[in-house]
Amino acid sequence: MIRNLVYSALFVGGLAACAYAEPMDGEAAKRLPELRHAVINVRQQGRLNDQDRVVVERNLASGDPVLVSLAACVVAESKEAETDLCARARDAFDEVSAMPQAYIRLMLAMKKVKDGNRAQLTAVLEPLLKESNPYLRVEAAKEILKTNSRKGEKILETMLADESAIVRGEAFRQFEKRGKASGYVPAPMPDELYELLLSIIDNAAGMLDSGQLLSVHPLERSQALEGLTAEYYEVSAALLKILEEAQAEFRGDRRYHSPLHSAILAVHSWQVTGAEDTLLTMVDYELDMASLPVGMDVFGDYFFPAARTLVHLRVDMAKVERALGAAEDPKTLRILTWVLLERGKDVERTKMALADASSKSHGATEKRNINNALELLNNPSELLPRPSRGNSPSSK
Repeated sequence: MIRNLVYSALFVGGLAACAYAEPMDGEAAKRLPELRHAVINVRQQGRLNDQDRVVVERNLASGDPVLVSLAACVVAESKEAETDLCARARDAFDEVSAMPQAYIRLMLAMKKVKDGNRAQLTAVLEPLLKESNPYLRVEAAKEILKTNSRKGEKILETMLADESAIVRGEAFRQFEKRGKASGYVPAPMPDELYELLLSIIDNAAGMLDSGQLLSVHPLERSQALEGLTAEYYEVSAALLKILEEAQAEFRGDRRYHSPLHSAILAVHSWQVTGAEDTLLTMVDYELDMASLPVGMDVFGDYFFPAARTLVHLRVDMAKVERALGAAEDPKTLRILTWVLLERGKDVERTKMALADASSKSHGATEKRNINNALELLNNPSELLPRPSRGNSPSSK
C-alpha cells in the first residue's frame, strides 16, 4: 500500500520493541501537538511567544524523555538567550534519561554561540563528539552537518562504525535522507522513543522558513540551505520508493489521481530526477479520459503522465534511445519517439540522433524500432496515441 510521506507526530504504536526505551506514556503523548507547534513557531519566528514559553517550561519539567527533548530543541532554536528556560533545563537534567540529557547539553552549548558565529559553533560542538552519551555525539554531528556538509558527512561516516547502535542507526538515516546511503550497510534504529522524537523534528523541518536564505547572518543562511537541501533529498527518496510501489500495485488503475497517477505527479512537482528509469518502464501509462473532472481542459500529453514527466525532468536522450530500441509494441515506440522529439525540440535534430544510434546498433529489433521511429517522425503531430475511455487503454 502507498505509505504516507510524513508520519503523524502522534504515532506511538507499531514501532519495534527495543531494549533502550519503553513505549511513550499515553498522557505524555497528548502533549506532542502543542510542542510540535512550538517547534514550528520558533523556526519561523526565531523567538518564543508567551504561550509557547509556558508550553516549553511545563514540558521541561515533565520528566518524559520525548517531551523534555523536544522542549530543549525549542529553546535551542530560539535566537534569544532564554536564560530562565536554560535554568529550568539545568534543573531537570539530573532527573531525566540519556536522550533528553543530550538535547539539554546540546542546547546549553549552542546558547554560548554569539550572533551565529560559525567558528564558535564548531568550537562548542566538536568536544561533544567525544562524549560517552551516544545521543549527544550523533546530534552534535548533525548540527555540524547543518553548517558544513562536507565535514559533517565525514564525521557521520566514521559514526557508521560506532560501538553504539543508536549512533550507527541515526548516522545511516542521515545519509539515507540525503540520498547517499547506497554504499553503506543499513543500520536499524533500536530506540523507539528516539525514532518517534526524530519523526516529529523532521516533520517540523518540513515547515522550514526559506526566507532565512536572505538572512544577514551567514550561519542562518547556511542552515536554511542545508535544511532545504536535506528535505529535498529525503522527499525525493521517499517519492521514488512510492512510485515503484505504485507501479507494482496500481499499474492497471487509469483513473485521474489514482495512486500511480498521484505518485507520478508528485515526482513531476518535486523534480525527482532519479525516477527516470522507473518512468521509462511505464512510459505508455495512460489516463482514462472519462475519469477526468467535468470541465477540465488539458492537452493530449496530459493523458500520458509518465511520458510528460520524463520531458519535464529533461530525461537523458541516450536513455530514451535505448528504451526505444528495446520497445516491444507500437504504442510504446510512438510515445518514446514523442519523448525523444520533445527533448530534442527539433525533428531533424531528433532524426540525426536516431540515425547515429542506428549506426551503432547491432540487434535486428533495435534497428527495426529505430527505422520505425524515423518513419513516425515524418508526421510528428500524430506521435501520441489518441486518449481512450474505459478500462482499455489505446493500443496504437
